[in-house]
Amino acid sequence: MITFDTIIDKLKSLNIDAYEIIGKRTSKNSITVKNGRSEDFKSSSESVYSVRLLKDSKVGFTYFTDNSEHFDKLLIDALNYSNFVSPDPLHSFYNNEFKYLDIDNSIPNLYDDNISSLTTQKKFEIACMIEERALKYDKRIQNVKDSGCFNGEIEVSYLNSNNISKNYKTNYCGAGVTTVAKDNESSMVGYENFISKKCINIDNINFLSDNAGYKAVRMLNPHKAKSLKCPVIIENELVGEILTIIAPSFYAENIEKSKSMFFKSKIGDKIAANKITLIDDASDVRYISSAPFDDEGTPTSPKYLIKSGELNSFLYNLYYSKKHKTNYSGNAFYTSFKTLPITTYSNFILKEGNDDLKQSIKSLHKGILLTNIMGLHLADTISGEFSLGGEGIMIENGELTYPIKEFVVSGSIKDILKNCVSVFNDTKVNGSVVSPSIMVDGLGISGN
Repeated sequence: MITFDTIIDKLKSLNIDAYEIIGKRTSKNSITVKNGRSEDFKSSSESVYSVRLLKDSKVGFTYFTDNSEHFDKLLIDALNYSNFVSPDPLHSFYNNEFKYLDIDNSIPNLYDDNISSLTTQKKFEIACMIEERALKYDKRIQNVKDSGCFNGEIEVSYLNSNNISKNYKTNYCGAGVTTVAKDNESSMVGYENFISKKCINIDNINFLSDNAGYKAVRMLNPHKAKSLKCPVIIENELVGEILTIIAPSFYAENIEKSKSMFFKSKIGDKIAANKITLIDDASDVRYISSAPFDDEGTPTSPKYLIKSGELNSFLYNLYYSKKHKTNYSGNAFYTSFKTLPITTYSNFILKEGNDDLKQSIKSLHKGILLTNIMGLHLADTISGEFSLGGEGIMIENGELTYPIKEFVVSGSIKDILKNCVSVFNDTKVNGSVVSPSIMVDGLGISGN
C-alpha cells in the first residue's frame, strides 16, 4: 500500500525543486427505502493522493489511489508533463511565511462520534420514519418516491517540501425524501433534504417529512399568473441557488479575466443593499464544508465578501493571492482529483436578517412568494441578467392563497442584491450554502 513516505522517497529521486502531497480518504454508506422495505444500499470508500511538483518554476501534476501499482511512473510522467508548461515564478507551495497565518487554526467538533456509530439498521429505521410521517402529512400525498439516510467520513492529510504537515478528520450525516401529491388531474412532487455535521435527530426527521409534503401539496392546482408589478419574496432555497451563481464572481481569477459580475467594482464599492452581508467561512463547524485548511494547506478563516452592501473582499488560491499581493483566503479545493485544485467557496453564508417572514406576508396587499426560477443556471454570469420561467404562490390580503406558474421572471442578479428591502430570519441550510428568504423590488413578472 502506498504511503506518504513511499511517495516522498520517489519524489526526492526526481531532482525536483518542491512538491506537495494531499491525501484524502473518504467513505460513505447510504440506504434507501420504499414502502417500509430496503430498496437500495450503497457502501463506498476511496483513498486518493494528489501530487503537484515544481521544477524550474513549472508545475507537474498527477493523482493515484493508495493501491496503484504504477504510482512511480505517474510521478515521472508528471515531471515530464511539466516540461510543456510555461514557467511562472509565482508558482509555489504554502510555507507559512506570513505571521498572520501562524495561528492555532484547529476547529473543534469537526468529528461527531454519534455519526460514526450510526449503523445500517439505524439508518434504515430513520428512513422508514421519514417515509411514514411524510405519507401522513396530508391525504393528498399519494406516495413517497424514495426516502433515504446516509453517513460519511473524510480524512485529509497534507504535506509539502517546506516541512508543512497537517491533517484533520471530519464526518457528516443526512437524509432526503421525495413525495408525490395528487388532487384531481394535478400532480406535484416535493423534495427535502438534510445534511449536517451533527447526528440526525427527531426534529430533523419531522422537518424533512413535513416540508417534503408541504412542498408538494402547496403547488397543486396552479393558476396561470397575470403580469404583475408587486413585491416579490424569494424563498430561502431559491436564494441559495442564486448564491451559487454569484459565488464565482468573487473568485480572483474571474475578476482578473473579466468573467465576474463585479470585475469593474473595487473594494468598498456599493454593490448591494445595506441589508446584504455575504460571508465565506470554512471555520463555521455548523456547516458541511468546514475545514481548518484548504487543499493547498492554507489555513481557512471567515471572509466578509459583502459587508452591509459594500464589496469587502474576494476569494483566492495561493497563486492569485501572490499575484495580487494580498492575504491568502484559504479557498483552493479539489473538486475532482483528476484536475488541479481551483478557487471555490467553502460555507457560503448570506447573513440572516431580523425581519419575520410571516409578519411581512401579512403586511402585503399583493405580492408573490417566488419558489422556483427554472433554468436559473442559464443566467448570464457577467451581467447577471435572466428571463426565465417561474413558479410561486400568490399573496393576497396578507395570506398565501394559490400556486401560480406559466409566468416569466425578468431581471438581473445584481439588481436582486441592490433592490433587497428585507432579509428574513428563516435560514435554510442546503449543503454548504446557507440562505434566508429575501424580499426585493423591481423583478418583472410577465404572465397572461
